[in-house]
Amino acid sequence: MKLWIIGPVLTIGVLAGCGDDGDEPEAVEDVSVEVLLDAEAETVLGQSISYPGGAPAVTMSIVTLEPGASTVNHIHEAPMAAYILEGEVTVDYGDGGTFTFSEGDALLEALDVVHEGTNTGSDPVRILVLNMGSDEVENTVTID
Repeated sequence: MKLWIIGPVLTIGVLAGCGDDGDEPEAVEDVSVEVLLDAEAETVLGQSISYPGGAPAVTMSIVTLEPGASTVNHIHEAPMAAYILEGEVTVDYGDGGTFTFSEGDALLEALDVVHEGTNTGSDPVRILVLNMGSDEVENTVTID
C-alpha cells in the first residue's frame, strides 16, 4: 500500500505501475479513489492557503461532538482539511457567516478567524481532521 498526497488531499490506495521515470501511477483493478478535495487553494471563507515555516508537523484525528455540544472559540494558525464522516456541524465564523456541514462534506478550514462549531443534528458528528502545521505554529488556539 502506498500513501499519496495530492495537494492538500490525503489519499490512501493501492497503486501500481509508478516508476521512477515520472509516469503517473495506474490504478489497480477493483481499487477506486474518491477525491474529497481537489487542489483547493482557498478556505471556506475564500482565504488563500499559506503553509507555515519550520519543520512540517502533520497530524490526523477524529473529532466527535455529541448532539448540542460546541467547541470553544478558536482559530487555526495552520491549514486544516476536514471531512464530515457522520452527522452535522454548524460553524459560526462571526462576520464571515455561518455554515452547516453534513456527512460527506469536505472543506479547508478558515485561517486565523475566530469560530465555533456546534453539533446541530440529533446524532453525534464525527469529523476527520488533517492538520498541516509545523513546529513553529499551533494547529488550534483557544480564544477566551
